[in-house]
Formats: sequence, C-alpha cells, structure tokens
Amino acid sequence: MATKKLPVVHVAVVGLTSSSFPGTSGQGAGKSVLCNRFVRPKRDDLCLNHSSIMTNSDFGSSMVNNDHHLYWGEKIAALEDGSVSFQIVEHTEFVEDGNLQLYSIVKPYHKRCIQQKLVSGGKMQYIHPDQLAVPDEFSNVARFPDKFTVDGYIICIDVSDDELPEAQGTQREFLGRLLPAIMGVKKAHIVVALTKFDIAKEKSIAAANEILSKCRRQPTVIEVSALEGVNIDVCFLVLAHLVDSRRPRTRILAFSVAHANLKERVRRNEESFQGLLSGRITDFSLPLPVARKSLENEVEFQLLRELKGIDRVDRLIRAQLKYLKEGVIKSKTTDFLDHIRASLELFLVNLSLEDTSETCVELIRKHEKFSAYFTENAEWRDDAQFLKQEQTTQVPFSLLGREGGTEVAPGENRCGSGSTEETGCLRQDILCTPDCLKPHTRVENGRCVEGARGGRPAAAHLSYKGPPYLPGKNGTGRAGVCGRHHRAPVGASSSLHPLRGGGSGNRPRTTEG
Repeated sequence: MATKKLPVVHVAVVGLTSSSFPGTSGQGAGKSVLCNRFVRPKRDDLCLNHSSIMTNSDFGSSMVNNDHHLYWGEKIAALEDGSVSFQIVEHTEFVEDGNLQLYSIVKPYHKRCIQQKLVSGGKMQYIHPDQLAVPDEFSNVARFPDKFTVDGYIICIDVSDDELPEAQGTQREFLGRLLPAIMGVKKAHIVVALTKFDIAKEKSIAAANEILSKCRRQPTVIEVSALEGVNIDVCFLVLAHLVDSRRPRTRILAFSVAHANLKERVRRNEESFQGLLSGRITDFSLPLPVARKSLENEVEFQLLRELKGIDRVDRLIRAQLKYLKEGVIKSKTTDFLDHIRASLELFLVNLSLEDTSETCVELIRKHEKFSAYFTENAEWRDDAQFLKQEQTTQVPFSLLGREGGTEVAPGENRCGSGSTEETGCLRQDILCTPDCLKPHTRVENGRCVEGARGGRPAAAHLSYKGPPYLPGKNGTGRAGVCGRHHRAPVGASSSLHPLRGGGSGNRPRTTEG
C-alpha cells in the first residue's frame, strides 16, 4: 500500500540582516535563530551566531551556492488532523570578508525575496556555521528541492533595544520597503514574528506596531523568542492554516502566558529529574561523565536536556554530588568532634590557668601519641578515599585550629547565622564540656577564670572567645552547651538539598536536669 504523501508548505523567512550594519556589532532580526529553533528545536542544537560574512570559497560552496538565501531543510509538524511538512528558505545577504561589501546581486533585498519560484541546482541544506569548516560532520543533509514555490512569509521584526542608535531607524526604513513589496504579492500569506521578545522594550514594540498599522491589510502578529523557545512552532502552524484554511486553527498566546507555561514545564521536569538523581546517584565520588552516562537513557534526563540543554543537566548532577559530599563531611565532622572530646583528657594534663589556646594546640601536637589520634591532612574534605573510610581512627588536626572560620568575638552570635562555615561554632561544641568546667567557671579571652566557687583548669578552651559558660539547673553545667550561642553539632541538624531550599540548620536547645 502506497504511503500517503504529506502536504507541503513552502515558507520564506525574511527580515533585516546583520549585513545592514557593516563593521559594527549590529545584529539582524533573528531569522537564522528562528529557523534553527524550529528545524532543530533541542537546546543543544541551537546556535546563536550565524554570520553573514563569508570568504569567496564559502560563498561558492554547495551550502550557499552563490545565492543570497539559505535552505533550512524540511520539518514535519503534527496537527490535530494529521501532519504537514514545512520546507524553509531564509532570505539574507552575504558580504565578503575582505571589504565587507555585498557579493554581486541583481536585485535589492525587498524585490528579490518576493520572487515566489526559487531554483538553485545542487544547493545543500544549511545546518550550522561549522558546516563550512568541517563538512564531513554534516554529510547527511538534504538537497534543495527541484520545485520551491513560496506559499507564505514569516516577517521577522526585532523588538529588542539594540545598542546601536541607528538600528531602529535602519529597521524602520528596511520595513518601509519590504512590507509593501510582500503585501503586493498576489495571495501572499503573511505572519509577523516580533523576535527577541524576551528582551523586548516598550518603545521598540510601539515602533513595530506603528509600522504594521500602516499596512493595507493587517497581518497576524506573534510574539516570539527563539532563545527561550517560545511561540516558534506557532508561527509556522498559524501560517499553515492561512495557506489552507481547512487545517486546524492554532491558538496564539501572548508571550507572557506562553513563557510562563514553558517555565512551569521546565520546573516540573527539573523536579522529576532531581527525584531521579536522589534515587540513582548515591556516591559523591562518582565522576560527572560516569554519573551522566548512568542516567542518559531515562525519560527525565532526555526531556530536561531537550528543554534546557546538557549544561543544565550537568549543573544539577554536580549539585547532587556536592550535596552528597557535604552530607558525608558533616557526618564525619560529628564523629571527629566526639573523638576529640574523648581524647582531650589524655593530651591536656597539668594545665595552669595561664595557658593559652595556642599552648594547648602545641601540647597536643608534641604528644607522643599524636599520630595515633590525629592526621595532618588539611585537605581531608577533598580526599574522597579518606571520606569513604567507614571507620576513621585519625582526626584531622585542622579541626582544632581556625579551619574555615574566624574567632568569635565576645557577645557575637555566629551560631544562628545559617552559615555553612562550621568551625567557629564547632570549637564551642568542643570547648564547653562539663568535664572541663566546674560550675561558675568562666572562659574569658581564651583563658579559664575561676568564679566564686572555684574550679579546676579547663582542658579544652581552644580559641574560644565567646560568652561565659552558663550553668544548668541546680548549678550543673549543660553538656556541650554554651548558653544561647550553642549550635547543634554538624551532621545532627536537618540538612536540606541545596536546590530545594531550607532553613538555617539549627535545632532547638535541650535542657538537662
């Protein structure tokens, strides 16, 4: 049984070209990016820089074929009553790289683009600018059809605020010639695309509407953004209905509504992908390519990559790996602090009230059993092998120093700030223990000072310059609590995923009798 041939709509995309601003950074109306986004809609396939400057050899290549138009190939789009094939040509102007002058042309742009029957024997489909430099990577491309009769036009009007002061004036003058020429084409079906609407300016929109209001027949106007992928397909589907009114009518949404719908779709896909990450990526030491490879066949991965590209996917994978690593570090730090508290009595004996925190650190370092309890691995947080050890007997000695933070000034509350730098508060956890302080013993400026009832020297007041130790009920100190400045040990708090928000990580104080 013969396959039913799809109806074909031949589309010509026209608009201001970047060659209108020779020797400047001026950009065209976005015709190439719009065609690119429609024919190859995936974010990773989108190229934002399609240059109109070419060498003589490039202009004579099969991709350009000495013509001032590009053939973007064929795209099949689904409609409610079936499918339709679009074949797309972009009218442009190419300039020579040596003198920035237009290659020889017989007719000006506004007269050339209204030619409805196009012929270019041997012309190949244009895909990407790299096609000229590495043609072997783009070998499977379509040829220009033998018959190409334009059915409709998509006119691109740039409504962004161009930095060039003469840009809007140039576009106004250009459209003043182009619009009447196309409107004069018999049975010409026209859709106007207000391009770059994601960065549109009110004055540019007003200028475009003023120009269009003077047309003898009002065209269909659609607000689009090829960069964001908003309303691109709508331009072509609406044009297909104009060419054949029997085809279903496509609803046109305002840019704000269409963009909001797209962002909501991206948000849902990101949530689904994060759920996939939580269940599948559980080892923080996985290299990014390995983690990505394990997910690339999943629907959630493919949908997010299609919408936002591999860079967004990689960013979420890296965030998951970082989240897992931070969780391991917090858990390890909690174990290390418990180990330090248990070993201080062994390392710090016969102290006097005159001993400083620096003295305590040196006593620990010079102890004969130092290497059995501590390691000088200051980069332990980045040492995957060290972090993955189930039982670590050696504690990073840097935890007793000033790693990752500064000393806490008297009266300053650093524990409730929600900071990820844990060291300042961790030292308070280490220092204020009932084994080291008797009731009414105070820690001031890094030294222990006896209160009215006396007390033995503190064995662990390293670098602590916070508020005084507060006794608990009945004169007994609260274990591991430095008054209102107490912070829960790292790892004990409820850590939240960095991409899902969360609180400060503090936990309520507990009171011991």
